[in-house]
Amino acid sequence: MNGLSPEQSSIVYAPIGQAMQVLASAGSGKTRVLTERVRHIINNTKKDGVIALTFTNKAAEEMLNRLQDLEGVNERCWIATIHSVAQRILEQYGHTLQDVDLPDEIHIYDRDEDRKTIFIQSLRDSGIFKDESDEQIIIKRGSQIQERLQQFATVKRELLVSEPEISSKFPDNKKFFSVYTSYQKALIASGGIDFDDILLYAYQILLKYSWCGDIYRAKYKHICVDEAQDLNKAQYEFIKVLCGEKIQSVLMVGDHNQMIYGFNGSSHQYFLQNFKQDFNPIQYSLKENFRSSKSVIHLANKIKQDSQSEYNFAIEGRSEIQMLEDENSEAVWICNKIDELIQQKSNHEIEGDISLDKMVVIARNRFVFKTLEEHLKMKGINPLFNRGERQVEPSSTFGKVLDLAIRVRLNKKDWVDGK
Repeated sequence: MNGLSPEQSSIVYAPIGQAMQVLASAGSGKTRVLTERVRHIINNTKKDGVIALTFTNKAAEEMLNRLQDLEGVNERCWIATIHSVAQRILEQYGHTLQDVDLPDEIHIYDRDEDRKTIFIQSLRDSGIFKDESDEQIIIKRGSQIQERLQQFATVKRELLVSEPEISSKFPDNKKFFSVYTSYQKALIASGGIDFDDILLYAYQILLKYSWCGDIYRAKYKHICVDEAQDLNKAQYEFIKVLCGEKIQSVLMVGDHNQMIYGFNGSSHQYFLQNFKQDFNPIQYSLKENFRSSKSVIHLANKIKQDSQSEYNFAIEGRSEIQMLEDENSEAVWICNKIDELIQQKSNHEIEGDISLDKMVVIARNRFVFKTLEEHLKMKGINPLFNRGERQVEPSSTFGKVLDLAIRVRLNKKDWVDGK
């Protein structure tokens, strides 16, 4: 059955139309199961459409590539990030929100620097900052400005709308609601919204105007969600209101031990508890690890007992745990390990020669890399720092100018990039 394990097959070929919750450990093939489930639905229904929601554009592209051999995939499958789906709804029906004067062509301010610039301007417009001392105040209050922007994001991710619920979220700041409102008005005046507004406004559209949701539900009868452990309130409630009362065929796949987006308000409770209460799904489990070596699986089970099962064909691998005094000591140790591996030249468990382009260093945060990068460069190694999709910025002057020019061309009100 397409090389699927018995556990994977039981999920892929389960009866169509029911809600399903798949608890899948690392390396268990959860994305493949979700992809093959989409294939099974398309092959065994006449016209039903499927929405497959991912957390990154790269994951959506990979899933679509796996399904390219499927007839009618482009007409019947909508594979995209949650924000991409919400943005399309917003672009098509944003005019229905009468209390928000959204522009006809919505510009998304997704860069932190842009949001900061707009917020500072809203403070100037409100008389909180004064021109003669702006720069000194801005520098002095830099951390406060960043904290306030994070609080604005929290308001939107928790779908707070009215003055009482927003003010009660931050009771110590009596002016919070007025400052937040000024920021929102400044965004609209600039011809756009910020990244968190996408879900907030799309959710409001579907909640207030059920006919908008009915248009999508008429075509798409099934929804599949990848990495469901990383859902936050806005994302989960958006999916729920998109389903309405009509869509029960919802598949959520995730691993609560792998939650990585905690900073954006995500919680595995939406996957483990809310989804269970709202949809009463049939629960499945995937524990076989097809990706990692036996050594890695052994370490994972030490951290979380019985969370992983060794696959029969898993390679042995190797592991080593070292406790070091500081980041400098860590950097030296990692550099020495790299030298050691390069000198080995080959290993029977590794395809081809051991080389730098097959090595990756993972850290708890990006600040740890600064010391390591210095040590690597002293050894003549220029590391590639892999940034998230929304963090990638043009590096050359020409690239920066072109990027800004395109942004201004698309949004004539965009004084932020115009400046």
